[in-house]
Amino acid sequence: MRKILLILTVIILSFTATGCTDSIRANSYRLKGDSFYEKGDYNNALKNYDKALSISENKPSALAGKARTLEKLGKYEEAVKVCDKALGINSELADVYDTKGSALADLKKYEDALDNYEKAYKLDPDNSAYINNLSYIMILLERYEEALKYSDKAIEKNPELSMAYLNKGSALGGLGKEDEALKFYDKAIERDNRNVKAYIYKGEILEQKGKDKEAIECFDKALSIDNGNIDALSDKGDALSNMEKYEDSIKCFDDLIKIAPKNPDNYIFKGRALYYLRNYKESEEFLDKALAIDAKSSYASLWKAKILIKNEEYDKAEELCKKVIENDNSNSFAYDVKGCIYLNQSKYKEAIDMFNKAILIEPDYEDAIVDKISTYFYMKNYDTCISLSKESLKKFPNNIDILWFVGDSFSYSNMHKEAINYYKKIIDINPDYDQVLALLACEYYLLQDYKNSEDFNNKALKINKLNKTAASLKAELERKKLPESRQIADFVKENYLYFDKVKDYDKKAKSFTSKKDISVKDINAFINSIKQKNDIFTFVISGKEYDMLTDYESSNQIVSKTINKDIIYVGISSFTANTSHEFKKVIDKIDKPQDKNLIIDLRDNGGGLTKASNEILDFLLPACTTSYLIYRDGYIDSYYSDENLVKFKRIFIFTNEHSASSSELLSLGLKKYLPNVTIIGRPTFGKGVGQTVYENKSKKYMIYLVAFYWNIKEKNIMGERINPDIRVSGNKVENFIKVVEKQVSKK
Repeated sequence: MRKILLILTVIILSFTATGCTDSIRANSYRLKGDSFYEKGDYNNALKNYDKALSISENKPSALAGKARTLEKLGKYEEAVKVCDKALGINSELADVYDTKGSALADLKKYEDALDNYEKAYKLDPDNSAYINNLSYIMILLERYEEALKYSDKAIEKNPELSMAYLNKGSALGGLGKEDEALKFYDKAIERDNRNVKAYIYKGEILEQKGKDKEAIECFDKALSIDNGNIDALSDKGDALSNMEKYEDSIKCFDDLIKIAPKNPDNYIFKGRALYYLRNYKESEEFLDKALAIDAKSSYASLWKAKILIKNEEYDKAEELCKKVIENDNSNSFAYDVKGCIYLNQSKYKEAIDMFNKAILIEPDYEDAIVDKISTYFYMKNYDTCISLSKESLKKFPNNIDILWFVGDSFSYSNMHKEAINYYKKIIDINPDYDQVLALLACEYYLLQDYKNSEDFNNKALKINKLNKTAASLKAELERKKLPESRQIADFVKENYLYFDKVKDYDKKAKSFTSKKDISVKDINAFINSIKQKNDIFTFVISGKEYDMLTDYESSNQIVSKTINKDIIYVGISSFTANTSHEFKKVIDKIDKPQDKNLIIDLRDNGGGLTKASNEILDFLLPACTTSYLIYRDGYIDSYYSDENLVKFKRIFIFTNEHSASSSELLSLGLKKYLPNVTIIGRPTFGKGVGQTVYENKSKKYMIYLVAFYWNIKEKNIMGERINPDIRVSGNKVENFIKVVEKQVSKK
């Protein structure tokens, strides 16, 4: 009997010892798992948690560790299942609710995540990490004010909790308080200089502010801690693209493709960078790779549409946009791309409608806003372009494209000082932008501030010696260093249309250039000595006449009024730098112009800038060559009209014997290309040549030198006149208007 009892005792002790050994082994593996987890070695952590669970499958601490590790490995569904198993064993595990909340947040099930985070908080209300996770989920739910309250509470509980400062920064960023957000990201980094997210989020705000260099420093710091961080690599690639360092950005995206070859976004980002490098074929290949992974990727489809736009395959591009919009009519990018399709076809109204739809869906959609601004610029509607840009700069003060369009609009409007102010704002953001430096040099050159022009031009060439604008301007600036008399002599020799008929030019030029200081009287004498007797269009203006002319040219040359509901009158007294813009403003205000009759009064208009008259032709004509200028050396400079035009029922042009040059160009252009044009009045002057001008602002003189013939459809009117369709004697405008009313009344 004692022997039996002894055997039983041994067996019982054996079982008891085995049970203790299993518990110790399971706990040992769990502790190893914890150690690997803390080191960030999640694969080995998972192996050890699994070993612990193979010994004790219901061990809550091992289940909690496994769930936590699965969440870090991106296996969110599995993590949730393990959490549920652990909570089924013990429903009071706060850390498991917290892990489950994080996994659900990763699955974008934010309300469910919030529910679990709240359960963790209720079980352990003094845990600063649980409080901070409530701040985190509130950010994801865009409940930023509540997020701030929880982050402040977490900081109160634990002033050294780096992630609490991170979340407060994110909440402030969500409220549009970027500068405050940056301060809290810095505080997060002060408390943990290995806080990868703090560097990334700080970099993202700096990138939004246009501080790409500083942003890249932040992304590089994040990558030095976690060299495979997808967000840091992606953001760095974006920032490099912003700086137009596309080759470097492609290296980032190549690294992303190696890390996550099944993520279509990485191929899209590389395709986008290749697009900006104008490598459209290879760009399309990578976008196709993205679509092979995810055929429903709207982002890849729309970037492919942008390539089709470049290839002028507009129907195919529009079809891709149509499919995306059918699947998601709130896709702002699709409307923006569709707007670009219309913009590239000069369908400006349709383009603006699409950009407006994109902005309606996403009011702060920067690209769509820029594209809308660009449309008004290409429409030559510079006033609207400027006003819209100024409003947009309140939201995007560092957007270089917007600043550039404002600068260009002012430049084209002959407002060079204002253009300089905006180009300089671009240089404040990017001091090494050589093309903008070259544009600044050009603006100063036009103001005849040659010192500043040369300074900026040299800066541009120092950065990029191949800059064509700066290289060309350098040659002109060198000319300006020559004696004034030499500059004028060269100007005549290079430009005068009748130069081959000038007798003894070299002798006359030598006499003129030998003078150390020349007066306006000397200049006048030289020009009179070289011009042909029958050339009445080459002359010098100076003194009071110069002041009067410059004042006149800066004034509005357009008068408009409504004669009746069917007839609109526009009088043009001269063609100056702003005439076409003023004309367009009048035309744009006309409701249903196709039902109206337009009068263009060119009586006593002696001409002006051919550019201005050609721009008016562009507004009123379909796609065509409006005119071309033929220079002495045979060089031809052509002006074009695009497909976009304003149609009128009929157009009536008033002329008389003083309507000359650009007035005749406009009249002949409309008459040649449109079937509904009637010229009323008397034959025009018959000036088929144009002048180029040499100006000295400080000495107040201009030399007008005949330099080219102008033709419309191979027609030149030099020595001829444009005869009216209906003659009217006298110069009373009422008599002219009566003729129009009579014509309009005819059915």
